[in-house]
Amino acid sequence: QRPLEARYGPAVAITITTLSFAALHLNQPWAITLMLPILLASVMLGTLAYASRSLIPGIIGHAVMDVFNFSYWWWHLIGTYDKSTVFETGVDFDFVAWAGTLAVSLTLFVLAVLKLLAVRREPHHVEGA
Repeated sequence: QRPLEARYGPAVAITITTLSFAALHLNQPWAITLMLPILLASVMLGTLAYASRSLIPGIIGHAVMDVFNFSYWWWHLIGTYDKSTVFETGVDFDFVAWAGTLAVSLTLFVLAVLKLLAVRREPHHVEGA
């Protein structure tokens, strides 16, 4: 992503990496159904890479997302996950818990990116150090 940032700027670089990330997931049977979350996650990971100037936070973020996603599928596969969508149940405890988790996660993400960008703008910060 960084060579693209240097040549075209961060918005274009994040867009290109987002589309590439989404394309790499098209071999999954769930990819079309979950394309919007895939694109959102990719934009977040690209933004994190831009703000931190490192792939490490994005790798950790991707791993955390996979743990949550796979834990849902694994419970479903072994037959003990009996939750329905909010469209079937209406707003229930599970929906509120997941919505709250999403809100907290997005808030922490935005705060982390803003802090990383602020550190990069500090006069004593040296790129690549």
